[in-house]
Amino acid sequence: MCTEFPRADFSKDVLEHVAPRLAVTTFAGITWSDWGSPIVVTSLAQLGIRPPWLDHLTEPLGVG
Repeated sequence: MCTEFPRADFSKDVLEHVAPRLAVTTFAGITWSDWGSPIVVTSLAQLGIRPPWLDHLTEPLGVG
């Protein structure tokens, strides 16, 4: 059985409602990337990570 959930925007639907109670701080050595966009591969490369599935996505057609 597949249950569909309504689409939600985390910033608008969650964070805006609790904005007065939010706080911000900085951490050394912590990286943040918005993986809700196609830059996930770029941010992984910047961290020196190349997941095995990436090779399958970049193979020429007809290989594998």
